[in-house]
Amino acid sequence: RSRIALMAALLAVAAVAAGSALAGTAAGTKIVTFSATYSGVANVTVQDTIATLAAAGPGKATTTGVAPVPKFGVGKLAGVGSSSADKSAPCQTFNGTGTLTGVAGAKLKFKITGAQACGDSEEGPWSISGRATITGGAGLYKKAKGSLKVTGVYNGATKKTFSVKFAGKLTV
Repeated sequence: RSRIALMAALLAVAAVAAGSALAGTAAGTKIVTFSATYSGVANVTVQDTIATLAAAGPGKATTTGVAPVPKFGVGKLAGVGSSSADKSAPCQTFNGTGTLTGVAGAKLKFKITGAQACGDSEEGPWSISGRATITGGAGLYKKAKGSLKVTGVYNGATKKTFSVKFAGKLTV
């Protein structure tokens, strides 16, 4: 009998643990799959071996998860950063900070460290890849945490345009 009771207790503990793992978050929070695309203008200023960059543009984010999912929707990206400016290297490392804003006061603040921009010429196109760590937010995203994969393209000195995607899971 004690063996049956022990197995029943173990199954109960396993069921509770599995339920907690599926929830994945503390009470009152949820996991949201975040996907967004933004495009606009990025100005790059090079002085000596440092490039300073500023990017801004409109876009849209979609969110999915267990209902109700906090909406993000149409908004904009604004960011600043710096990069190495070694013309002999095909890839430059860049760091920066920025915000993504959406509907109803939704906002995500992020930080990018050690991302890469790779291209064959100053004119581009340059492929962009890295990770954005969420450092804060506002509205329904004020408690957001997580990391988003960032990919995109920057078209160099003449066009100064960019298109970038953010994708990943956030805890909100």
